[in-house]
Amino acid sequence: MNPVTPEVTTAAGAGTFLSTARLRAGISLNDLASRTRIPRSTLEALEAEDWKSLPAMVYVRGFIRSYARELGMEPSLPLRLLDGEVADARAADVQAHVDADAAERRAAWDSIRWRAAYSVAATLILAAMLAAIFSVSPPRLEARSLEPAVDATPMPVLIPGSARIEPELLRLDLGRPGLVGPEPNDAP
Repeated sequence: MNPVTPEVTTAAGAGTFLSTARLRAGISLNDLASRTRIPRSTLEALEAEDWKSLPAMVYVRGFIRSYARELGMEPSLPLRLLDGEVADARAADVQAHVDADAAERRAAWDSIRWRAAYSVAATLILAAMLAAIFSVSPPRLEARSLEPAVDATPMPVLIPGSARIEPELLRLDLGRPGLVGPEPNDAP
């Protein structure tokens, strides 16, 4: 086999580099797949640099080694290109994770702030309701005097079979129920 070394541009990735080398060597994807025993779909994804559809990077590195050796080239150059791409992708992933973590933290703090605000509002509403309930007290009962409000003249009481009793002789004692006779110093 003739070693094929395509010109490397700074913009070329590992997949583009290998694809260019394969085309210059005049090898089809089907031939390369049968020689390396790497499925054609995997080789297509490798050349398209579709890293997400490929298995773990340890396998991708093995595929690149096999691919480069089959083309008669040293695998170190495409592996360095892969490492550069992976480092860029990892940096982008790390930045995406950092941004996502910051957004999650902001969302968590916003949630805590809203919960605190709702708790304070609920406490204030409850306090206002309790203040309203306890500030409205039942009407106060005024102490009523035991003496009648109207100066009423007692009606004469007639007891059957007895003499007539004059009203001034009777006194109603509101402290004790019942009729009471004349005061002791009112005796005739």
